[in-house]
Amino acid sequence: MNPEHLALIEEFRRSAPANFKIEFSGGIVIVQASPSAIHERNLSVVRRQFEAHAPAGYLSTGNMDLASPQVSKLRNPDLTYLP
Repeated sequence: MNPEHLALIEEFRRSAPANFKIEFSGGIVIVQASPSAIHERNLSVVRRQFEAHAPAGYLSTGNMDLASPQVSKLRNPDLTYLP
């Protein structure tokens, strides 16, 4: 990912309220309010369902930056399973 884009994202993170999510997609910085309580409840239900069927060695993670240098995108998904 372009270092200038990463610097821009970090600047947004420093200036945005603590509970906002920042993503980068196709040259656009996306700023979103953190999810509501009902969203978090639903995410918890989905996480439990995935846990029951996740491949061995996979761990769940949430709210972690995932960068895709090939398409210049940085996402911060609610739930991801990684080996």
